[in-house]
Amino acid sequence: MTDATGHTRFTRVARTCALGALFATAIAVGCGEGEGPVAPPPPPPPAPPRAASIEVSPASATLVSLGETASFGASIRDQYGAAYSGSPAWASSDPGVFTVDAGGTVTAVANGSGTVTASFEGLSATAAVEVAQAAAALAVVSGDGQRARAGAALPDPVVVRVADAGGSPVAGATVAFTPGEGGGAADPAEARTDAEGLARTVWTLGGADDQTLTAAGADGPSVDATASLLTPDELVRALTVVSGDGQRARAGAALPDPVVVRATDAEGAPVAGATVAFTPGEGGGAADPAEARTDAEGLARTGWTLGEADDQTLTAAVADGPSIDVTASLLKPDDLVRALTVVSGDGQRADAGAALPDPVVVRAIDADGAPVAGATVAFTPGEGGGAADPAEARTDAEGLARTVWTLGEADDQTLTAAVADGPSIDVTASLLKPDDLVRALTV
Repeated sequence: MTDATGHTRFTRVARTCALGALFATAIAVGCGEGEGPVAPPPPPPPAPPRAASIEVSPASATLVSLGETASFGASIRDQYGAAYSGSPAWASSDPGVFTVDAGGTVTAVANGSGTVTASFEGLSATAAVEVAQAAAALAVVSGDGQRARAGAALPDPVVVRVADAGGSPVAGATVAFTPGEGGGAADPAEARTDAEGLARTVWTLGGADDQTLTAAGADGPSVDATASLLTPDELVRALTVVSGDGQRARAGAALPDPVVVRATDAEGAPVAGATVAFTPGEGGGAADPAEARTDAEGLARTGWTLGEADDQTLTAAVADGPSIDVTASLLKPDDLVRALTVVSGDGQRADAGAALPDPVVVRAIDADGAPVAGATVAFTPGEGGGAADPAEARTDAEGLARTVWTLGEADDQTLTAAVADGPSIDVTASLLKPDDLVRALTV
């Protein structure tokens, strides 16, 4: 009989029979029967090869990204230990975790573990397969490049995506969010990715103009999101007039009070440090300063010297932001008059019905004692006081207005010079008595 290696081996009985046969042959030869030696029977042929064992290699594989593949091979041997030709069938213990094709190549489908099995003619062998995604890349999905004021949260959360080497999202990965120097705070500081590989946080800005938030996976990749502070001008959502609107002054004169506006943000809070430009409209004079920065209360102010237009506008505006108009108007000459003085023509005398020898002349002056041109002075005689011609006169460049007064019948008469809704002054005259009229006596 043959052993597993195909070699012939003899049992004790077989050996005894063989020796007996040889002894009989020797006797026959010795007895002179004349025949030649008898050959032993040939050994029986070896059994045909058959598959006796199967082994899978490598013994295990770990896949770190979905779609990643690993190749397994199967070694088949016969009963004699020689390689045996054959194609095993391959199977996955969990196709939801990994699949395997006819050639023994496994492909990762989802995180998990299982075995891949090679089967052939009743024989089988297995190898371990584990799918454990590893973070290979981080990318900012949204929330990059936003702007806000210092100490304020950005309008939208910062969202990052964690992916494996094949680009598939990694769920359950821990992402740490770390602001750079002067970069405020992130809440939460750590977040786990969801089924889509997304992790998010709310970033409250610090005091630096340009800031960075680093999102990093444990022992893995990282990515930076950036943000910057809004300038004070960008924070302004409204301007309101606090004071100085609706004032009046003469052309070329500064308004009595400064124009004051307040800058506020979207929540109505004052904005400090914003630049407000003050621009007069056509014929509207000049503002000094033409630009002013808001103070801690959001206030900016300027002095406004009026131009020549009767009604004027000053626009307060923030660059690329809100604006508001302030109005002013010129004082009319009549409004400027603070006093009337008699220059000449007071205390004259004439006959009833006669004009005084000299016109009555008054001067209109403003609060600074300067003459007011263009003011209208009305001349009104008192009872029995005759008539003034003209009854109204405009002041000239020297502030002078004049009229001729024809006396009435009263002995003592008054002529009132007045500016509408303004000052007034009286001029007096009296009738000549008969004695005053005598210029000569004749015989």
